[in-house]
Order: sequence, then C-alpha cells, then structure tokens
Amino acid sequence: MSSTAFANKRVVNTKGVIASIFKMYDRGEYQKAISGLDKIQTNVVDHVKNRKDIQGLVFYWKGLCYIKLNEFEQANSFLEKAIEFKFNTSDLYYEYAQSLYALDKLKKARIAFKKSVKKKYKVAVSLYYIAYISQQLKDFKKAVVFYNAIDKLPDEDKKDVIQAARMQVADIYLKQVEKMPNTFRSVQKYVIPQYKKALKWDENSKLADDIREKIVKVQKRYDLLLFKMRNGVPTADPRYFIKMNTLYGTNSNVTQVDGNTLSTLEATDYSSAYYTAGAYARYSFYPNSTYSISPEIDINYTKYLSDSDSIKPSNNLNYRAGIQMNYEHIYNNAPATFYLNLDYIQNEDDSDADDKIEKESTTTAVTFSEGVQVFKGHPSTFRYKFSSTEAVLTANSSITHSLIWEQLINRGNQSFFIYSAYDISRFGETETNNTNAFTVRGDWILPTLWGAINPNLFLSNRLTNYIEDADRGVTSLMSYGLSLNRPISSKWYMTFDYVQDAQTADQDSDNFSATKMSLNLDYIY
Repeated sequence: MSSTAFANKRVVNTKGVIASIFKMYDRGEYQKAISGLDKIQTNVVDHVKNRKDIQGLVFYWKGLCYIKLNEFEQANSFLEKAIEFKFNTSDLYYEYAQSLYALDKLKKARIAFKKSVKKKYKVAVSLYYIAYISQQLKDFKKAVVFYNAIDKLPDEDKKDVIQAARMQVADIYLKQVEKMPNTFRSVQKYVIPQYKKALKWDENSKLADDIREKIVKVQKRYDLLLFKMRNGVPTADPRYFIKMNTLYGTNSNVTQVDGNTLSTLEATDYSSAYYTAGAYARYSFYPNSTYSISPEIDINYTKYLSDSDSIKPSNNLNYRAGIQMNYEHIYNNAPATFYLNLDYIQNEDDSDADDKIEKESTTTAVTFSEGVQVFKGHPSTFRYKFSSTEAVLTANSSITHSLIWEQLINRGNQSFFIYSAYDISRFGETETNNTNAFTVRGDWILPTLWGAINPNLFLSNRLTNYIEDADRGVTSLMSYGLSLNRPISSKWYMTFDYVQDAQTADQDSDNFSATKMSLNLDYIY
C-alpha cells in the first residue's frame, strides 16, 4: 500500500499520528497501528470539516491491518464501512474482495473484484480471481471468458498471472472433454495445445514444471502420441509405453462341446472360471520425420481353475516379440500411414493335461498395412498378413494368408467400427483341416455415460468352410456382446466384457453355445 492514501486527505491535527501509523504498518506492527487508528477515531469529533474523510481513512487502514493479521471478519467489517463512507482509494474494492474471498463469500467477492477492474486496480489479478471463483462455482463458461480476457491485456500488466490463467483454461477443457465421447480426439485438439500455450509464456518458471507434469499425465492417461509432429501424425512422448493387466472371467463352455454331449458330462469338464495376467512394452525410434520403428514385446498367461483333464489343455502361455515400421505419407489430401509388422510368437500349453506348460508351436508373421482416409474423417485400414506356424505335432503346422479391412465411421458423439477378414489356412499333413474363413464384425461405440463409463456393443459372424471335409461343410459362429470400460485413476482402467457365442454346423458335434464374462484391470505406466 502507498502513502498517497494519506497524502490526499485533509487531516490537520492528526498528521503526525498518521505518519507514525504508516511506519508501524510498514514494519509489520499491525496491532500497534490499530491502536493508533483507535486514537484518531476518538479524536474525530475535533475535525468537523474532515470527519467523513478521516473516518473512511481509519476504517480503510484498520481493514488492511486486520487482513495482515488474518482476522478477515474484522477486516471485512471495516472495509465495508470504508466503502459506506465513500473513501476514495483505488485498491479499496480489491482489498475488500480479498477479505470476502478469505471468508468463502465467493459470489460477493466476485462482484467486488469486478468493481476493482472498473477502478483499473490490478486488473489482471482481479480478472484472474473472477475467473477462478467462477471455476470454483462450476460456472466454467464464465471462468474461461475471464481467463481469456487476461490474454488481451498488455504484456506488462498480465505477466504475473497469464501463465496460470492459460493453465487453468487447459484444466477446465480437460474436465469438460472427459465427459464427452471421443475424449482422445478432444484432448489432442483442445487440451494439450492449451497447456503448450501456457508453457510457452515462460518455460523456466516454477509453474512451467507443473504444466509439463500435467502434459505427461494426460499423455499417459490417454496413451496419446503427442508433440514432434511428422506429416500430421504425432510422435510418442514419452517414447516408451508399458501396460500390465490382470483379468478374471468365466466361460460356460471352454471345450466348445455340443448340447447333447454336455448333458453327459460334469460341469467341471466343460465350464470354468479363469484368470489371465499379461504385460506389454513398446519403445519408438524416429530416424527422421517420415519413418518410425517400434520394437515391442507381449506376454500373456491364462489359467483355468477347473482341474478337469478336458480343460487343462486350454491353459496357455504366449510370448510375442515384434517390430513395427511406419512410413508416413499423404493420400487424398489427408495423413496416411504404411505399416510393416514382423512378429514371432511362441505358444505353450498343457495339451497333454499333465499340469506342465510346454511348447506347442511357434509362429512367424509379416503384415503389410495401409491406413488411409478414403472417406474424409473416417479412417480405413487395409491389411495383408502372412503367417507360418510350426507345431510340435507336425500335423498342426500350417500357413495362413489373411486379407483384412477395418473401417471407422464417426457420427457426432458416436462411432461405428467395421472389421472384416478373409483367411485361407492350409495344413500340409492334414488336409481335412484346410479352411477358408470369412469374418465380419461391427462395433457401436456409444457416448460416455454419466461422465465415467464408455459402452461398446458388438455383433460378429465367422463362416468357416472346411473345403476338404464335405461332412463338416461350413460352420457359422455368431457372437454378440457388451463392453463397459472406465478409468479408475490416471493409471488404472477397468473393463467389463460380456460375450455370447453360438455356432451352428452340419455336424452335431460342431454345434455349441457359450457365455463368457470377464473383468479386466489395466495399469499403464
């Protein structure tokens, strides 16, 4: 506070006392200053001409002293009286607003800060308080308006609060888009750029470290590939990605036994609960702005709780090591990507039901993919995959060619995903197992419910033609289900799945139905 508040007052007999009070305030002797102000107030009767000015001055300075003493009720009372006496100083409404804010009288404080802006006192800080109070009152639209108003001020006026204001806008955007469908896109389009705008103001400030931390947390939470843009496709930052998961589920027909046979078996011979545990890791390299290389590893273990020899062969352990190479380019005036995937997979199971997981087969695979936007805003992916499996039992060795088409269709706050694949599998020693299979699946990705749950409905059909086995002919596996997922925290995610399978075929032994339910927990590091 400046001494001009005293200098402008026509106080004659008390000038010396006022000067000493000002020195006490400057030295932090607020209680002594209040005692001096009390003395002036008792002598105010001697100043008929200036009584109103002196009373306003006393109330004003008492209010400031009590603010320093953190006695906000007293401060608020005296500052209100100073306003009643129309004491003329530019910071009165600002200090009054501070006392109201400390007393949690937010709406009144917001009004007082607006009057401070009109007085042109600490405009940027006052605007910040107006916005922050609006944010606390969940009036997010008004909060953003006032935060953005700070940006329009001269740099010198806004320098102390502009970075915090921009960060708060990003926080509000994040809170709002979390309630929307397609959160990933909204975070990428609105939230991260706003955080970057805040960071750019002063990358060496104390607040800059907090902003960087917020950016990293958002990246990890949404698995966003951000920054270091190349051809419109963002790159990974951080470059590593690690995910661990555990799942508990039930399967009413693990062995896919037909209905007639089920009636002759114990339930534990075909139905079981199970759990899985897995881990996935990836690291991305960027030799230049066009190419990327990402080695990855994936491990999954599945254990069925039934001790039946019929179900034990389903226990398995899978290892996968792979490398994905991307080439970024333009198609149809939109970003496009060519992918080359190389995979090596080792599958181990308990096929002989001796309670030991042993090597069953190894598969090497190469996949060529092209991700393009044939229809603007609706990504399409076309894939060709060649895989060769060498089994311990050579009769199970095979070669498979797959043609795959994936299509995402965005419709407002909903999305549709279409998957179709044609697989040609050939077994060298057991030609009766040779198949041509066609799979089609549709997913309906619904808007987020209650700002927390992301639902997904799906329906699929797989037609498998045993081309060398006329008796088996064509089987038709129909599946439908529901998936519900939600974030638990910034690193933990939960997914519930319900799936109903029903297969029809010419042979009774190929007919079966199954109900599967599972609860999956993911941890992303």
